[in-house]
Amino acid sequence: MDVVSEKADIVVANIIAEIIIHLSNDIKNFLVDEGIFIASGIILDKIEDVEEALVNAGLEVIKVEKTGEWAAIVSRMKDEKNE
Repeated sequence: MDVVSEKADIVVANIIAEIIIHLSNDIKNFLVDEGIFIASGIILDKIEDVEEALVNAGLEVIKVEKTGEWAAIVSRMKDEKNE
């Protein structure tokens, strides 16, 4: 992400939960206010850990989608101007 200088409306990551948790505090650097972050590739046992990391990073979890043993979490960056 060192080469990314713009902020996006949507960021998608299909990587394991531990990496999403590790990078969760950096997500805000790449999303516009109210931007959407979709994280997938999460095993069911790690859903709560990822949700907690995203909330602690300033995102709001909108939806958790489960298919088989995998999950995706859709979250939104909070608009800091309206808080």
